Amino acid sequence: MKKSVKTVEVFNAYNILSTAKFDKLPDTIKVSVWKIARQLKPVAQGFGDMSRDCAEKMQPTEDFPERLRRWQKYNQLKEDGKPTIDVMSTAEHDAFSQEFQKYNKLVNEAMKESAESKVELNFEPISEDGLMKLAESNDWTLGQIVAVGDLICE
Repeated sequence: MKKSVKTVEVFNAYNILSTAKFDKLPDTIKVSVWKIARQLKPVAQGFGDMSRDCAEKMQPTEDFPERLRRWQKYNQLKEDGKPTIDVMSTAEHDAFSQEFQKYNKLVNEAMKESAESKVELNFEPISEDGLMKLAESNDWTLGQIVAVGDLICE
């Protein structure tokens, strides 16, 4: 089956499949999924490399990664109900939240064309039953099942 899909869909599906467990699947489904994943890999890796490069190049300041780490730690501590004052002040956190939103928007804007670009795939799709067996073997969420299923099923 030939299929034209967005690069970002390949990236998302491959990231799920690359960690999938196949041990409980019938051999025919194992082989089919492996062959599909093999086709997705170069597209997903290329897009991932480009995304990481873009994210690095778009950083607004040299100390951005360190401030991002502190901001994430602050968020985790707050979620856990622990004191956050040793990590950063509330004002610092709020200012960085705005800076991070601008940064994230810039990265998304820069990557949009590549993410939306279409790639042609040619593979034998698996059945919905095969997808459900794969999902059960991996305890996937509904979102993961849909992301993979939209790509690899008939």
